[in-house]
Amino acid sequence: MNGSSSIRVVIIEDQPTISADLQLLIEKHPDFIVLAIAGSVKEALVVLPATTPDLIFLDIMLLDGTGFDILRAFSPIPFKVIFTTAYQEHALHAIKYSALDYLLKPVDDEELAISLEKALGMREVRSQQVSQAEQAFINKALPNKIALPDTSFLHMVNIEDIVYIEAGDGTLFHLVDGRTINVKKPLKDYEELLSGRGFLRTHKSYMVSVRHVNGYHRDGHLLVAGNLKIPVAYRNKPRIESYLIGMK
Repeated sequence: MNGSSSIRVVIIEDQPTISADLQLLIEKHPDFIVLAIAGSVKEALVVLPATTPDLIFLDIMLLDGTGFDILRAFSPIPFKVIFTTAYQEHALHAIKYSALDYLLKPVDDEELAISLEKALGMREVRSQQVSQAEQAFINKALPNKIALPDTSFLHMVNIEDIVYIEAGDGTLFHLVDGRTINVKKPLKDYEELLSGRGFLRTHKSYMVSVRHVNGYHRDGHLLVAGNLKIPVAYRNKPRIESYLIGMK
């Protein structure tokens, strides 16, 4: 892929050394061409309509605002987005819960290569994702919703509405209203993301929301959503029993 068929990129970053390094790394990949670099919200709002990129690398914190200020100026958002951020736990939570793509600064060449490959099939960013991520970032709080993309739709789901999560062809989210949402990412990715949010890994194939647990049978299963039985692996029994006994 080259010339007019290249993926057109704009970098939005207020630190010149970082943007220059990122441009050099991107230009190692012949399918991508960097059209411009913008160093502020104000500059980006001029550059983006003028260049009409396919993909932007967007710093969250800029001198005159945030990357979210830029995205709010477009409806719908006409380009794909990869956020770039220094490690801040609340920033990463805001991005991950909203199913947005990101790179940590300083950008690693191998991680960039993975992100560029993913960009070829990346979904367009939706305003709901941006709004949730922005609010979580501003409030430095964990979001109440999680974005779950299936093959045709992006579901914004209240975390409290998840009854249990099951490994299958991807990961199956079983909701309190009876719906099931199938996403491509493996269960272990959501175990990490939902750590500390009231979910128990009971089995290699299951995670359960403790708020929906109705009982526990010591023969090795939890009861959720009425009489639905979720298996508890033998090695997990002591941990599960201890957790449930200690609940208040």
